[in-house]
Amino acid sequence: MAEAWTKSVYSSRASEVSYDPDSQEMTVVWKKGGATVYSGVPEDRAIALSKSASVGNLINSDFTGVYPLRNIR
Repeated sequence: MAEAWTKSVYSSRASEVSYDPDSQEMTVVWKKGGATVYSGVPEDRAIALSKSASVGNLINSDFTGVYPLRNIR
């Protein structure tokens, strides 16, 4: 069974990305506060986001409107 992970990211908008393979939930923590949880995300997509040079652009193009999300404040 794969383990959950968290990675700090270099981004002007996000501070970290975490992933839980059991629930397939990816969480993005925002520098201005709060977080967004995306459901049903394959782990390879979460890994790609955590390594992206532009976290915000990749979220806008590949995650928003594709995976259900909920915001946490």
